[in-house]
Amino acid sequence: MVIRADLRDLKKGLEGIELAFANKLGLIPVDGEIKVTPPTGDYDKQQVDLVFKILGRSRSDILAVTSDPQRTKEALSNAQERMSEANRWLLAQTDLFDRLEKAYRVLFPNDKGCIRGDAGCLDDAVVRCAVCAGGINENNK
Repeated sequence: MVIRADLRDLKKGLEGIELAFANKLGLIPVDGEIKVTPPTGDYDKQQVDLVFKILGRSRSDILAVTSDPQRTKEALSNAQERMSEANRWLLAQTDLFDRLEKAYRVLFPNDKGCIRGDAGCLDDAVVRCAVCAGGINENNK
């Protein structure tokens, strides 16, 4: 079963919460609302006032995270399940990629080039072909 969970939907709210934490503000969820308290001790009042204003503008995004703890917990649970599913898919694909490329290199031994041609493997590729990984070179011809 594919679960549609994307924590990016809560990113703005999370950033607001992190901003509050970074400025030592207290966040207290109360009956579906959020109470923001100033830091204790000495602090930069101008900085805190600015952060309060920013948090005020981000209120709805922050409430998406804080107003219903069960919904936030469910989002975490669903995201964990989706990541596990994606990881299982990725592990299977990685294994099959490796096996298929090995078979390809045996079936077509004269192909000493990258699977992507002259461009080479993607910079952010999860796996690189044997050529780009250094497993095939001029000495292997």
